[in-house]
Amino acid sequence: FTEITNASAAAKSAVEVCAQVTGALTTCDGGAAGIPADITAAAGIVGLGTVDGVIVTTKATDSSITGTGTFTLTPTVASGKVTWAAACVPATLC
Repeated sequence: FTEITNASAAAKSAVEVCAQVTGALTTCDGGAAGIPADITAAAGIVGLGTVDGVIVTTKATDSSITGTGTFTLTPTVASGKVTWAAACVPATLC
């Protein structure tokens, strides 16, 4: 599942920069404001999406661990700092 968490690194950094520059997450969407465009998951390709500037999600369609897995990062901005909450489906992957 490491490939899933690593795939989100560029989008995570871009969301952090966007939030710092704009002061909000609402404008930090995939394909805009310096956020990488969404990538559709396919065999051998990790999908990546930024939804409403709030959630960065990566998915694998052929993970050798459990089939399909999802890793979701939810950012929060407070006092100019971005913090992240992580969640996995299935939860045993986190």
